Amino acid sequence: AGRAKIAALLAQVGEAMAQADNRAAFTRRTEAFWLWYQERFYGEWELFAMDFDLGLEKLITREGWQNAGASMSTLDNPYFRLLERMKTEFDSVEKIAPPPSWGVIPERFAAMLDYYRAGEKQASLGTKVETEVKEKVAKAVGAFDEHIMSRLTQVVDSVASFRDYLKQLAAFQPVTASEDAAFRFTSKHFGTGGAPVPEQPGQAGAQSGGGGGGQPSPVDVALSKLQHMRLLLADGKTSEEAVWRLVEGPLTFLVTLATYETACGLNELWEAQVLAEVQAVPQNDLWEALFGQQGVVNAFVAGPAKPFLRRDAKGWFGGAWLGVPFPFEESFLKLIDHGAVRRQQLQPKYSVRITALPTNVNPEAHSKPFLVSLTLQCADKPQQLDNYNYQDSLDFVWAPATCGDVTLKIDLREVSVTRTWPGPWGFRAFLRDFRDGREIYTPKDFPDKQAVLEGLGVQRIQVNYKINGADPVLGITEYPAFRLPQRVASCSAGLGATLGRGLGDDNAPAVEPEAETPASMPMSGGKP
Repeated sequence: AGRAKIAALLAQVGEAMAQADNRAAFTRRTEAFWLWYQERFYGEWELFAMDFDLGLEKLITREGWQNAGASMSTLDNPYFRLLERMKTEFDSVEKIAPPPSWGVIPERFAAMLDYYRAGEKQASLGTKVETEVKEKVAKAVGAFDEHIMSRLTQVVDSVASFRDYLKQLAAFQPVTASEDAAFRFTSKHFGTGGAPVPEQPGQAGAQSGGGGGGQPSPVDVALSKLQHMRLLLADGKTSEEAVWRLVEGPLTFLVTLATYETACGLNELWEAQVLAEVQAVPQNDLWEALFGQQGVVNAFVAGPAKPFLRRDAKGWFGGAWLGVPFPFEESFLKLIDHGAVRRQQLQPKYSVRITALPTNVNPEAHSKPFLVSLTLQCADKPQQLDNYNYQDSLDFVWAPATCGDVTLKIDLREVSVTRTWPGPWGFRAFLRDFRDGREIYTPKDFPDKQAVLEGLGVQRIQVNYKINGADPVLGITEYPAFRLPQRVASCSAGLGATLGRGLGDDNAPAVEPEAETPASMPMSGGKP
């Protein structure tokens, strides 16, 4: 309508110019205007095609996404309708000058759709002789321009690939039916349509994913059919990319829908298989429950999450499917990264040989220690090394999950003083303090006994040990504190608040350690 009004106005002005003998000059300016108009016209349509997927933001309910998904394997999907609309709109300007290279794609695609429809109405058409076929096709596409008629054979040949493309889109229909169906479908096919899905280290024999057991997936087949159609209908120029993405649009939409539906399903499995399982686990057993031989996080990574996870030298990350990344939460990826490192690093038991050496005090002291006792509290029994100022040794066996406080007791005839390294990481803290084999204490280190010690002239007490085998304990790395995430993936992108699941506060801990424990070490850090 706007173009018609412009044309009518220019016609009126042209008549006026004719009366003023300026018709020739006005005609030249009119022709230049229409060339400019056509260029802007195609440019705006190209921008619209490039940004067409922004319309997905209008789908604000899960039902809306599923309904749109159900239309993607039909001719009545938004992408094909746009291409046909572009063909109609381009008819109004293509006589001005030759269209840009990409501008002929909508018309060729529309011609192919017409032939496809004609073939669907008359299924036996494909069995007739070539001349009769072309007569039918010519009737179907007779309204198209010469550049279509000159490519009639390619248009006809592309229909078979288009028909197969629609079949592969139809194979996605389970993802529009239910979340469970989407999860099963995506677990089988995720990651196809590109490089082969790599086998994850340490996960051989676990639930497989990606590739459908070596059979071509719907995405693989659909992409091959798209490529064949493109060879027949396009000219191989980079400027065609934006419009050609519309032909691929239904496939990308269905992959996106399947991915985010699956992300929501994975959150539900995380809640059932991990969060619920460790809810009542004691803190000392939490590490083993999460990352041990039978750890629920390990089982989750090797099971339901495996098809969607990838790993390189830097750690775990989400795979991608036709350019759509699986939306894992960063907190989940950090959790399994830290768990993997800790699993390699933390051993069930450590043996450290400690040899007691004579204890020294300043020469002016009126009393000297006669006994220094080093005690490691463990679940089965305490381990204690008594030092009567002659050399003695003990192999301390520290089990991170079952050992606790370390106590150093110094006995003088008149008084006893005690130094404690509390908590399950107390043994490591003790070894850090005695890294050089000695530690010097003053009366101020024992405030409740300070006056007594000063009265005895004790200014310093030097406790001495020879320690062997401490490096593995001292080398245990600490991590910044973080919490077990409530969800593993976001199902809110595109599918928006729509799905209404897994959208809780991710900062709320499912397991909140009250203090650092060996079991919860991957989730906490800092000096004990």
